[in-house]
Amino acid sequence: MLNCLIADDNIYYAKHLIEQINSKNEDVRVVNISIDGEETLKILNESNDIDIFLLDLKMPKLNGNDVLRMLNEERKEKYENSCLVISAEPELAMKLSKDNSIIYSIIMKSQYDSIALKINELIELKRETKKENNLKKKILYELQYLGFNIAHIGTKYMNDAIYYIIKEKNGEIKKEVYPIIAKMNKVNANNIKQNIIRANETMYYMCENKKLKEYFFLQDESKPNTKMIINTIITKIIY
Repeated sequence: MLNCLIADDNIYYAKHLIEQINSKNEDVRVVNISIDGEETLKILNESNDIDIFLLDLKMPKLNGNDVLRMLNEERKEKYENSCLVISAEPELAMKLSKDNSIIYSIIMKSQYDSIALKINELIELKRETKKENNLKKKILYELQYLGFNIAHIGTKYMNDAIYYIIKEKNGEIKKEVYPIIAKMNKVNANNIKQNIIRANETMYYMCENKKLKEYFFLQDESKPNTKMIINTIITKIIY
């Protein structure tokens, strides 16, 4: 169940939206209504209960565009792909930044069926996002358990590589994964490889010997290579 905020200064329209949502979207419940931009911004910045929000662009005090612009940075990350912008004036909607990651879709006010449809699409998107975030948390947990320095750029690249392999269910580290991670980070593949190697070496010397042996099933003092580390972490996460 996703919690929804409706931000619209027209309370009658907001109530009509609630009726539409309740009749066509079983996985969404409206938990709050805000009637101006300042109230909307306060709720979005302070509440942990809101999953998605329907935002009217033309509101008193602060307009919808101002609300999106003034959200705290941590909130912007939380609300990625979480907003359906509702507008009666296309020219206002056109002023929104095209690269605003908070906005999922823009809908005209009269399109009630489209709103219900977009909310259902958004539910699926949020579910997929939640799965991806849970996977990233699991990878991070394994890296932290081994003693990887989370601030090291090589650890970030390692994290990206493991995430990609699990998500795509394939990937030869040198031939495929390194170039893809390199493209994502706008560096060359050798840079990715060398930074991951350095992060692995730091982990090896910082991690307790007993923990290393148990985690990687080592029989001696041998050092696990990148492929062994990645494959072992993937096995522990998947199985």
